[in-house]
Amino acid sequence: MSHFLKIITYNELKELVPLSRSHLWRLEKRSLFPKRIRIGERRIGWRLADIEDWVRAKEAADHGRASDVDGSTVDEL
Repeated sequence: MSHFLKIITYNELKELVPLSRSHLWRLEKRSLFPKRIRIGERRIGWRLADIEDWVRAKEAADHGRASDVDGSTVDEL
């Protein structure tokens, strides 16, 4: 199976992104986190590639703020 097509469950997701279900839902509603997909009548998941992209973007944003010595940029997470 292609890595791009791998779907992860909440239990797998929380190992990568230690946020509560309710916080993830709020971030999704604000389009600040990848949208979940329905994989069954009572089952949801996330595309692993989308989650990895989100984590990389967060790391890059954090790195950018950390390297901004003059403090001119302040971004809300």
